[in-house]
Amino acid sequence: MSVINVCLACDNNYAKYAGVVIASILVNANRDDELVFYILDGGIEEESKEKILALRNIKDCRINFVHIDDNLFQDYARIKTHAYITLAACYRLKLPSLLPDEKRVIYFDCDFVINSSLYKLFNIDMGSYPLAGVRDINKRMLKRNPEYVNSGMLVFDLDNMRKQNVEQSFLDYTVKNIELIKMGDQEIINEVLKGKIKIVEDEWNVQSSNFTNRSSYTAIPRCIHFVSRQKPWHFGSFSWHKDYYFKYLQYTPWALSENEKPYWYTKNKIASFLGYIKYRPLFWLRPRYYEALFCSYIKPLFIKEKSGVFVVFNTAGLGDVLLCNGLCRNIKKYFPESKLIFVTDKPFADAALYQEGVDHALYINKKNGLKEIRNFVKQFPYLPPDACFLTYRNERNYLISKFLKASNVIFYWKTRTGKIQSRHTNLLSLYLKSPVGDCPIKYNPPELTQNLKLELPDSNGYVVFCPESKNPVKDLPLDYAIDLLNKISKSYPVVCTGHGDKSRQYMKNLKNSGCNFIDLTDKTSIPELAVVMKNAVCTVSVDTGPAHLSYACNTPSIILFRETGPSKDWAPDKTLYPHTFVFEKDVTTEQVYNTLMSLGKDVKYAAQ
Repeated sequence: MSVINVCLACDNNYAKYAGVVIASILVNANRDDELVFYILDGGIEEESKEKILALRNIKDCRINFVHIDDNLFQDYARIKTHAYITLAACYRLKLPSLLPDEKRVIYFDCDFVINSSLYKLFNIDMGSYPLAGVRDINKRMLKRNPEYVNSGMLVFDLDNMRKQNVEQSFLDYTVKNIELIKMGDQEIINEVLKGKIKIVEDEWNVQSSNFTNRSSYTAIPRCIHFVSRQKPWHFGSFSWHKDYYFKYLQYTPWALSENEKPYWYTKNKIASFLGYIKYRPLFWLRPRYYEALFCSYIKPLFIKEKSGVFVVFNTAGLGDVLLCNGLCRNIKKYFPESKLIFVTDKPFADAALYQEGVDHALYINKKNGLKEIRNFVKQFPYLPPDACFLTYRNERNYLISKFLKASNVIFYWKTRTGKIQSRHTNLLSLYLKSPVGDCPIKYNPPELTQNLKLELPDSNGYVVFCPESKNPVKDLPLDYAIDLLNKISKSYPVVCTGHGDKSRQYMKNLKNSGCNFIDLTDKTSIPELAVVMKNAVCTVSVDTGPAHLSYACNTPSIILFRETGPSKDWAPDKTLYPHTFVFEKDVTTEQVYNTLMSLGKDVKYAAQ
């Protein structure tokens, strides 16, 4: 885990906008990012606090409200500055005292949205610098101080600030220059720490207002700051990147209703356009207009800026989704700071989410047709992907990739032969234009729930048995299953799994035949089933989905192929999975049982 501390300051009026900042951070966090939020509370009501705490549903995190005593800021309250700069802006000046147990924190104003994991920013080398930030867009201030920073995003090295007594220096400067300060906290920070602030890349604070007023013309900004009085939540505002604000707003309890969307999406855009023309009727004569136009629309057609976002599409079944993990793990190996998104069919999103290397799982409801394509693209929360990997040629997924403006869409033009897992992994070879070695799939489910603990046997081991599937051709004949189950149950307790009416009837027939087993049919989700398998001695399965899930959890597995067809394509590679055993249709129950017993109780731990 990589802990990242983030701080915001607001009163109740800005609680909603702080919620959007937090939502954007959580949506774009890497899977291993452990986020801790400190909200400097300038009077947030309980209802608003509950809504902010509800954001933990996006991604587990810690949210702490730090009560602020405004009496500590009486000297700062006397500053005469812009009306839209409130006293809460000065809370950051006392962060070393307000957060005594923290060494470092990233501070954001509430008029930000974040399009990237903050891991890289939080872990920059600060040396002895007390602060790090991005240069401001104010040219007049930059002439006076070439390293004048915008205070909307600052990395506070609180240890260095304490060593250098920076907090007291802020206060001393304020008291001495109270009548001269015009830009509030930003002016205080830059005057006191002139030459002592580490400058970071513009992408971490792209100061955006109108079309021609931006600090960076990159098409893929990591952190967007809506500077000036024109905020995205003001109707008719012409903030250039405001669509991002409304995208992340929909992840919060303040999300727009269906009735509100036409007002804010359609009427708001028209009012924004007309307002901008009224504000700058001769905008087309400004060189910066053409600079922005070129960098935003034309340049990306020829020079692809790297977003660090990769998308893997597999909208097939459980087993096929799992067999993409070799591709996912290799993407993370070659691009360790990338954001990896896995897109599946709705029932199998959890099959993607807990795979090693996957940061976020999204799903497509295939029944909704073109409407689903539109909704998916509109709600996709990330920057345009560097590459979309289509594990199968699929018109829907290809269209989505194009509408997402992916720099590359990788798929096979012709049908490929060989093992399914290797085919998926080799898509990365097409992208890199060099060979890529395959690797075992890994699935890391959460811990065993208390309900499952009560269901499972108390002994030192049990065997998971999956004797049937959705496809009747794969099912074990009932007499065969009874014989095998009775043999296994003499040595180990047996846990049977399945899903649906057909499975329930099959298990009922086994029970009526006198078989002794624990029935978990319809009692587990995919992650819960994985936990059951992870704690088993072995899995015996006729269904490739549960079989792949088993050995992805590092559990020895016996796969019984009973259907005709390309079984070798779906069988695991013995060099990657030495403790898997594949049998064809004519295998006897005695052979399966002997193989199971030959594993020994220690083989699983040896495999780990």
